[in-house]
Amino acid sequence: MRLITPRRIPHKKVTNRIDEILSLCSGRRVLHVGCADVPFTKERGEGLLHRKLSKVTNDLWGIDISREGIELLKEMGFSNVYVADAESNLQQEEFDIIVAGEIIEHLGNPAHFLESMKSLMSHKTTLVITTVNAYAFKLFLFAFVGKEKVHEDHNYYFSYYTLKQLVEKSGLVCNELYYYQENNGSFPDKILATVPKLFQPVADGLIAKVRLPSFQ
Repeated sequence: MRLITPRRIPHKKVTNRIDEILSLCSGRRVLHVGCADVPFTKERGEGLLHRKLSKVTNDLWGIDISREGIELLKEMGFSNVYVADAESNLQQEEFDIIVAGEIIEHLGNPAHFLESMKSLMSHKTTLVITTVNAYAFKLFLFAFVGKEKVHEDHNYYFSYYTLKQLVEKSGLVCNELYYYQENNGSFPDKILATVPKLFQPVADGLIAKVRLPSFQ
């Protein structure tokens, strides 16, 4: 039987997911994939990521597979939002930043998704992927008491190396890969947020900045 040698996880920064996304998108032409955030489109209010992006971007577009969610966004006053399947071929357009926040774990085929995103990317485009970390400390706490805290629509968990490998096997380059930690201000979150400062690989999630290879 072939033995698998454990890989050392590089020391990486831990940041705030929303703040990082907004900073990367500020003043840029942005496509927001999964923009409706169904079923929380209305519930998020001012916290809806698409609303926050609309306040900092130069030109914001959005796609989502949910027709209901897109209609809600239009009712809320957003334009340039369309019903589309992120795993299928999309009409070619050019963006500075493509935000795929917390959606890759929901998809039926993440490799198809990455292939579809390539049609929207130029050498100046950065695809920003965020997703739950398979080794998040919070998840292990639930596992220790015989429970799994998981969204009912999630199909995958990704670790530092599995996300990196998926990106690279799809013909893309992972320019940066680091961590995010959520902190909603509650006492448990404040306590748990101190753990990744000591040991980054158990942070809540991963952020990947993805580009086309330079030879294309």
